[in-house]
Amino acid sequence: MEKDPVCGMLVRPEEAAEQRAIQGRIYYFCSAACAAKFDQAPRQYVPGSVDDVPGQAAQTQGKSDKEAS
Repeated sequence: MEKDPVCGMLVRPEEAAEQRAIQGRIYYFCSAACAAKFDQAPRQYVPGSVDDVPGQAAQTQGKSDKEAS
């Protein structure tokens, strides 16, 4: 289980609504709403994240992308 960095809910990676990869670490989200909040201010949830450095943008993947693979 992983902890949603926005709301603190425990999330099973295979059941996460969305996920983001920042600096080699994957963060899992219980809902698209939590992922959207994270996208607005990653540094608020992950100290030291690089949300505005060119070439270091967060990688996004929604549940529909995972189901397609």
